[in-house]
Amino acid sequence: NDTITVFNPSALNLRCSESDLVDIATELQYNRSITSLNLSHNPISVEAATALGKTLGDRNRCGVQHLKLNSCQLNAACIQPLAEALAKNGQIEVLDIGTNPVRDDGAVHLARMLESNTVLRTADFGECKIGPSGAAALAGALSVNRRLGTLILRNNKLRESGAVALCRGMQSNHSVVVLDISGNSINREGGMALSELLKTNKHLESINFGKNFLSDSIPYIASAMCHRGKTARLLDLSSNRITNETCKTMAQILEGHKFSIACFSVENNSICDDGLVAMFHALKGTGLQFLDLSEVNLSPISG
Repeated sequence: NDTITVFNPSALNLRCSESDLVDIATELQYNRSITSLNLSHNPISVEAATALGKTLGDRNRCGVQHLKLNSCQLNAACIQPLAEALAKNGQIEVLDIGTNPVRDDGAVHLARMLESNTVLRTADFGECKIGPSGAAALAGALSVNRRLGTLILRNNKLRESGAVALCRGMQSNHSVVVLDISGNSINREGGMALSELLKTNKHLESINFGKNFLSDSIPYIASAMCHRGKTARLLDLSSNRITNETCKTMAQILEGHKFSIACFSVENNSICDDGLVAMFHALKGTGLQFLDLSEVNLSPISG
């Protein structure tokens, strides 16, 4: 059948056995029309992952460009054959392996893949239990990768050391424009590294630092954004324990500078009237188009 371009059993509530997945991988070798393969929510064993890797590694047969393996119970042993295949794959541009127990060992395999892959544009490694050493491996790959445009690492376990390593690796990366490291328990030290990254890497356009512990480093991040000289699409600082005093300090830094951000979120932070009013004055006259004030202490006064 050369008319079907999307293959997604889960959309029909179909569950695949191990033998099913091996058969699917085998048959894909003879199908060039399917460009989007979604096997999410089907447990993938090492055997099935190896079969899939064999197919994806043959660039002369498989036509898949978008591969989604979300919630497939992929561990490091399963990731290895897939990563080795993707290192040679010349067609897949979007890879989503979110919500899998990849952990640091699996992240090392993914890093090796990114070092060699020259096609992948989007990588979603969200909720993969990747820690500091896995982040360091990915950082090394990002220092040489020149194609990846979107990197999603939300809800992992990078913490401050992982964030610092990632920032160092991205200093010289000019391809990634979308970075999501929300929900990684990153504190002040990691926040300071992020501010240094924003100063030196002006290619980042959409930046999600939400759901971390960056409160003390927020003014430094704001200062870095003021001196980039290029408009960013998004800066998300939601759920970062930003206090009223921190917000006022941030406002003082922003005052008189061109805050070049289209969308700015401070959602779910304990900011009261004093901080909000100061921030509003600092943002007045900038190019801001969208401001998210959900779940802050907005009152009639600041309103």
